[in-house]
Amino acid sequence: MVTLARRLLWLKVKDWLKNYRPLTIGITGSSGQATAQAAIVQAIGGERRLRKYRQRDTSPRGVALAILGVKQPANKSGWVKLLARSLMRELAEDEPDTVIVQIGAQAPGDIDWIATRRVFKIAVVLNAQPAHLDLFTSREMLAHELTSLVVGLPTDGFAVLNADDTLVAAMAKRTTANVVTYGEHPEAHIRLRRVERLSTGTLSCEVEIDKGLHELHLKYLVNRGHVTHVLAALSVAHLINLDLVKVIKRLQSFQPASGHGRLITGLQEAQLLDESAEATESTMKSALTTLKELKAQRRIAVLGDITHLGATSDKVHRALGQRAAQVANLVILVGESMRAAGEEALKAGADVHHFQTATEAAKWLPSFVRSGDVIIVTGSKDMQMYKVADSLKMD
Repeated sequence: MVTLARRLLWLKVKDWLKNYRPLTIGITGSSGQATAQAAIVQAIGGERRLRKYRQRDTSPRGVALAILGVKQPANKSGWVKLLARSLMRELAEDEPDTVIVQIGAQAPGDIDWIATRRVFKIAVVLNAQPAHLDLFTSREMLAHELTSLVVGLPTDGFAVLNADDTLVAAMAKRTTANVVTYGEHPEAHIRLRRVERLSTGTLSCEVEIDKGLHELHLKYLVNRGHVTHVLAALSVAHLINLDLVKVIKRLQSFQPASGHGRLITGLQEAQLLDESAEATESTMKSALTTLKELKAQRRIAVLGDITHLGATSDKVHRALGQRAAQVANLVILVGESMRAAGEEALKAGADVHHFQTATEAAKWLPSFVRSGDVIIVTGSKDMQMYKVADSLKMD
């Protein structure tokens, strides 16, 4: 049941959008929303007036607050004060010409409800990989929910779709809006032709746009999975007719937010790949692949539980344990679900240590680290893996 508070909040959103008519960009997918949002901000921020707002909530309530640029209250009360605060901010500040928000679902139907408000001109769909399987029991069910955002676009809008994800690519048939695709697929409009890892550990890539080739040296990106988000950002910049030379120059300096894939020098001059903010099955696999590719004397994988996997949890964690054993010299596991991963990693001959909480792992690991190590830290948000990552950082 939709609460009166939500309706009042979205009435304010509609009124604000009617008055100021900004370009509205919504980003959705099973993973990578925060990084894709940051990449799009980097790509177009030099030429568009954006709202500077750190979004923590991707539910209908959080999306509305992000559009209005109002800091989320600590509780769900005080809506009159919240709306008054929105009006005061509106009077005191210049309004943006572009709003970029992340859109998620805390329950089935959330994205559909947002889509029916018909407030977005551009919808970016990143992926439909297994995630939140306690809410959506299959990729197809998740894709159905994500498709709502594409269906709700106006005919002069744009659906920006990942051509390499078959369920996302299929959404092109469900919209009357213009479609822009990106990825390695031969028919993608923004096509990734090549990715190489440089001696620094970072990445360079070649992208084809309108039959022209563009080279990007991504001096802060080490996870190949994040190149996809750069392609999404290029797609948005291209469709709003920005100068690609300037866009590419800005994107080459793109750096993910803390916890979303930064490679930093930590204790004992070890290299830390901090992916602690969030994880799904696909992002953890990508992180492990990155660990395998980076030069190191010793590779350490610190993996926390992936939550909200439903009945697939045991199978997923066991597969991740097997993969970790293949790429890491030392496997450190955190959480109850990762016990299954530990069993598989031990069978494969890995050196395995298990902790119930991130706090316990954070107390043990720093004294074990030495120069030449490369360490990845990742796990679901609920696992607070940032505690482990923080313990490995220089003061």
